[in-house]
Amino acid sequence: MQELEVKILDIDRAACEKILDELHSKKIFDGILEARFYDYPDHRIQLSKGLLRLRSDGKKHTLTFKQHPKGKEDKHLKIRQEYEIIVSDFETAHQFLLALGLECTLFIRKHRTSYRLGDSEVEIDEHLDDYAGIPVFMEIEAPSKPILLETVTRFGYTLDDCKPWSFFDLIKHYQIKV
Repeated sequence: MQELEVKILDIDRAACEKILDELHSKKIFDGILEARFYDYPDHRIQLSKGLLRLRSDGKKHTLTFKQHPKGKEDKHLKIRQEYEIIVSDFETAHQFLLALGLECTLFIRKHRTSYRLGDSEVEIDEHLDDYAGIPVFMEIEAPSKPILLETVTRFGYTLDDCKPWSFFDLIKHYQIKV
């Protein structure tokens, strides 16, 4: 599946939630996410601009691989080919990845509130623990660029306010040590 998303930094959470309420969005998740990122010792996944993540919301555990699709770049949107599977046990999946020779390179926790707004998903994230220095931001994911842009403008933002950033771009921007 192809993923199209943007981040909007330093948002006013209350104002965005008011807009979501006025637009009759549906809250689909509100809780803590834990994520572990993996790579081989030679960093071949990161060097190929890929990402391997095991994430849990406490009930559902997903293993995700993302990679840049060849020839699809956009300065405003993050475009990734995404493969995702549900795993039954978070800790067993972690041990499985380690047994394959992968290393856990990063562990993060964040509070996420997710909303369904038409064909878009809007997420408000607040990082915890070592990454609490990242201000609250909004992530918008949509099936196409026009739908994504329409959702962005509903919050009063423009494409110039959008960042095609990964978590690693955020920590670099806010100068947080990994």
